[in-house]
Amino acid sequence: MIRRADSIIIVSDGLSDPFEDDDDVFVPRGHLLEVCIEAPLAAFDGAPVQASWLFDVIYQVSQNVADHGSIDLLLQRHGSVSMALDLQDAPKALEDENEQVGVLLAQGAATLPPAFDTPYGEVMLLTVIVLQPAELAYISEAEDKAQSRRDLAAALTAEPMGHWSVAERPAVIPR
Repeated sequence: MIRRADSIIIVSDGLSDPFEDDDDVFVPRGHLLEVCIEAPLAAFDGAPVQASWLFDVIYQVSQNVADHGSIDLLLQRHGSVSMALDLQDAPKALEDENEQVGVLLAQGAATLPPAFDTPYGEVMLLTVIVLQPAELAYISEAEDKAQSRRDLAAALTAEPMGHWSVAERPAVIPR
């Protein structure tokens, strides 16, 4: 966790740790990435970060990244990745008709680096942005999902809140 003057950044821990896979081949940087989410201090209402729905977002995204194993390749190919999560205690305004919360993962943000160095080499830093239900539907209904994610990422970063995950904000639908 990183506390800034007006926000908190929750960062995964361990996705880039070295490990040996099933073939006993040493992978020096694990999954080659870590994930983070930034939200205003008000989103935590003074409660411990670990008790927040935002912490659950990072936990679940981390589990998905670890399970998939090649999110870095999807990001290189498509520029961003989206997923729907079953969160505990998510704000109802963020849940779609299936009671899931959408997120968008992209590399870097205006105030966050796209990568950082480790003793084993460079590791990508993926920014997770919580989506409004209409934004998740925009991606789901698009013929070119990769382009819709890129357009949405650009529209979100152009907003005043940028990459911050905020429960109650107007949906940003690119035209």
